Amino acid sequence: MATTLHIAQDERRRHKRLPWRVKLTALSFPTPETRRLDALETVDISYSGLGVVSSRRHKAGEQVVVALPRDNGDCSYVTAKVVCCRREGEGCRLGLQFTHDRAGRYGPGSAA
Repeated sequence: MATTLHIAQDERRRHKRLPWRVKLTALSFPTPETRRLDALETVDISYSGLGVVSSRRHKAGEQVVVALPRDNGDCSYVTAKVVCCRREGEGCRLGLQFTHDRAGRYGPGSAA
């Protein structure tokens, strides 16, 4: 007799999520020839990504550059890819996974 084990979504995550509410700006690349600015509102953050809400629908695999605010008023720019998008109220809830280079560093110019 086979036993099915159901694991809660949060238990499968590699990194713990922390609540974080901030308005961000992102530059997305729906196609290699197209770029668009998008206003995002964060829901949570982890070592490997962000949960955000957008007024626009995004496709899984779409690349984005997100401006993350720093304490000194500057921004750090990180690259991410959309791993999921679902309708939520008037907007869409996105899961963004930070992309990184072969050395494990996250940020602009890193390879997925």
